Amino acid sequence: MWIYATSYRDFANRVIFSRNYSKNGVKDYFHAVINADGTLQITSAITDYSTDRVYTTKPYPLNEWVYIQAFQQANLYTIGWKTATDEERKSRTFTRNVDLVG
Repeated sequence: MWIYATSYRDFANRVIFSRNYSKNGVKDYFHAVINADGTLQITSAITDYSTDRVYTTKPYPLNEWVYIQAFQQANLYTIGWKTATDEERKSRTFTRNVDLVG
């Protein structure tokens, strides 16, 4: 996704990618957000009782075109941005904090 922002308010707290899955109704288990400070974040519900996140450490630049991407490969989540002169990308393997035995 390409964005051009002149202030972080332009896209503050916007969900930019979202994927839902549930056997019994819609449950948001993966979404990527542009935070109010210009950093990016992925949040995923691994189980009903376990949520994990990964963040970029620096905000995307203003007043230039920025390419934003978020992706998942099994439990490895990556989010980042890239311009012609700079980039930021963070990855994290999410883990289950709770396993339910039925």
